[in-house]
Amino acid sequence: AMEKAHLEVQAYLSGGVLIDDEESDDEQEYGFTEKEKAYQKLISAARKVQPFYRPVIKQLEKMTPSGIDFELQSLCLGIEDDDGAGLLGVTLEWIRIELCAGTNFELVQAFLHRVLKLHAETLRGRP
Repeated sequence: AMEKAHLEVQAYLSGGVLIDDEESDDEQEYGFTEKEKAYQKLISAARKVQPFYRPVIKQLEKMTPSGIDFELQSLCLGIEDDDGAGLLGVTLEWIRIELCAGTNFELVQAFLHRVLKLHAETLRGRP
């Protein structure tokens, strides 16, 4: 089970979706367009990956707002900070997964606002 979960995370992060061959008969598709089916698979994949970020959310719940803000400010120190840009990418990926999974909306909204406010120049300047 853990290996399958790891494969799902890898597939999701690479932009793919791991197709589960064990679809039950009750999961029939009732006239959904291909776009709707793809969106449903994306949501399903995000919900499978989202629990891997649970320890991060638990840690954030323990922190004060000023502590969280300090961590977000020191996440990336500018356009030349390659390590920080990687952390910024991971943070944005977490935000994307939470939005696709439909969980922690208020938390994600606050983080997205603050990340964009603090790191807009870095995000514009890096490919």
